[in-house]
Amino acid sequence: MDVNLSKVLFSDATPEITSSTGQITVSLADLEYKTAQTRWELSASTGKVDCTIDQTIEDQGVREFDMDVSTGSITTDITLPDDYGLKVVAETGTGDVSIFGSDVETYTSPNYDSAAVRYEFALNTSTGAITVT
Repeated sequence: MDVNLSKVLFSDATPEITSSTGQITVSLADLEYKTAQTRWELSASTGKVDCTIDQTIEDQGVREFDMDVSTGSITTDITLPDDYGLKVVAETGTGDVSIFGSDVETYTSPNYDSAAVRYEFALNTSTGAITVT
C-alpha cells in the first residue's frame, strides 16, 4: 500500500493506515496541517513500514507518528527544519535499532522542550530492524 501526500491542506487529526500483510510506504512532503496536533498511526501485522517525512514549510503544533509492526521492519527518513523539535523512541524485541547512525533506542533533539513545533515518533516491532535517517 502506497500513500503519497505532498503540498496538501490536511485536516484529519488521527489518520490511520493499516495492513495485515505486506508493505506500507508513506511519503509526506510539506503538508499544511489545520489541526494543532495530529497523530498518525501506521501498522502492519507482518511486513514492513517505510515512512518519509519531508517537512520544509512552516508548521505549528505537535505531529505524532506511531508505527507498529508485529513481524517486520520499520524505516523512517526524516527531514525537518532545524528549529523543529524531534523525539524518536524505538523498541524491538529481536532486531537492530539505528537512529541517525547510532545504536541508541531514544533520540531527543537539544531544542525539543523549547520548540514551537515538535515531531514525535514511536516505533515498535516485535521481530525486525528499526532504522531512522
